[in-house]
Amino acid sequence: MNTQDLQAALDSALAQGANLTEVVTNKKDYKTKGEQIKAAVDPNNLFSQPDVPYDTTYPYNNVTTTPSGHVFELDDSPGSERINIQHRTGTFQEIHPDGSKTEHIVNDHCIVIVKDNKVYIMGNHQESIQGDVKVYIQGNVKAQVDGNVDFTVKGNFNLDVEGIFTAKSEQWTFIGPVSIAGILRVTDNIITQSSIVANKTIKALIDLIAGRHANIGVDVTIGRDTTIGNTLIAQSDITSKTDVFGGDAPISLVKHVHTEKGDGADVSPPK
Repeated sequence: MNTQDLQAALDSALAQGANLTEVVTNKKDYKTKGEQIKAAVDPNNLFSQPDVPYDTTYPYNNVTTTPSGHVFELDDSPGSERINIQHRTGTFQEIHPDGSKTEHIVNDHCIVIVKDNKVYIMGNHQESIQGDVKVYIQGNVKAQVDGNVDFTVKGNFNLDVEGIFTAKSEQWTFIGPVSIAGILRVTDNIITQSSIVANKTIKALIDLIAGRHANIGVDVTIGRDTTIGNTLIAQSDITSKTDVFGGDAPISLVKHVHTEKGDGADVSPPK
């Protein structure tokens, strides 16, 4: 039997309802259903490649095969209408009876678009990537999210901005320590229920309010009021252009001057 006869026999077998995996013996890694794939974020949410809806009725399946093993099917079987284009290696794309489409690529996939690309998805979008992701954008990026944004990062999260970083929010909540290597400028209030630790300078144009301790290594410059619920610890000087009050019955450092004498201290009013 020559090549033409073998090809004709293969076409006839497929047209009469033989399964593709039974007659194409040189396919590589062909699976009627893909392995379970972990979905993003939720490892218990799995998805897989859909089953191949192959249910041919003779003589409705029109099949063309090539000597190397490529297959082109136009299946008009009632209730099982399909279009299948398959490469000899196992890469295929198939349109199912309900209009769904499956693509299975056994090697690399490359897309080059020389102009614009627009995608509109009316349902959900989900991707699972086993390797790394790199994105290079030469222009600008604008994104709008009408709902929430949740990131789960099990390693480090690094953000390198060469220009100005601007973030606007009604409220910022940090859980855990926050380290800032450069300058933090706040035009409104800083409110903390724990500690503020600064090795250099803290400058507040309005209020600096701490629920417990404020530990400052060098200077604190405040334009208006500072309220500290417990202790203020300074390793250097605290300088005030107005007054400093302390104690349950407020003691003014402007009206009271403390000078050391022997084992005690005298309090003398300012002159």
